[in-house]
Amino acid sequence: MAIIPTGTWPWAAEELGQARPEVMPRNEDRINFEKVAALRPDLIIGQYSGMTEADHARLTRIAPTVAQSGRFPDYGMPWQDTTRVIGRALGRDERADQMVAQVESRLTAAREANPQFEGRSAVVWNAGFTPQLPAALRDNAIYRGLAVAREGRDVFLVEEPLSGALTWSTVLSLPVANRRSRSTARCGRRRGPGHRHDTMRVRPGRSAATQAKAVRSAGVTRRRYRSPE
Repeated sequence: MAIIPTGTWPWAAEELGQARPEVMPRNEDRINFEKVAALRPDLIIGQYSGMTEADHARLTRIAPTVAQSGRFPDYGMPWQDTTRVIGRALGRDERADQMVAQVESRLTAAREANPQFEGRSAVVWNAGFTPQLPAALRDNAIYRGLAVAREGRDVFLVEEPLSGALTWSTVLSLPVANRRSRSTARCGRRRGPGHRHDTMRVRPGRSAATQAKAVRSAGVTRRRYRSPE
């Protein structure tokens, strides 16, 4: 997946306008507190940051900091909740509710327009960060023996902006994911493991939680900070 030098993906370009955010790469998953302080922010949003309790304590000394809710795992807060929390922090609750309602309406319309997908399932691999994954799995005998591979129910997402849109799963990116995933689903049935087909069911909003499970299964146990509720 390409690095976006402006820190903004295409679906947010219109909202950004002529502004150019300061992009701060994180080294070894750590926040550059000195750089954050130098920017003199009025508000710090950390809904998708995996900040620790110590991180939160330091950031709040710089500016009011909105952390992820304690009701969800790291990077697993649903996009509806994230949107509304940010809207509340900015004093734009009504606008946040409108945006959520608009996206939910589009997703509902897409589901109703594709009744052939009802009750059908697939494994969706978001491989934007690991484009070598499809070939690696196709070469794996154990994976090829799984029912999902034998039956053609595995879908690999490596193209942009679909992969990025599902990775972030925000109120702005999900409409892009919705359009692109429907296009992918119409590409036709594939004939071998790891190719696209028309039996996919993409469930936007779940990718973050899936990533969180992967992190936990890998044994990562950093203590994160989440806003108490």
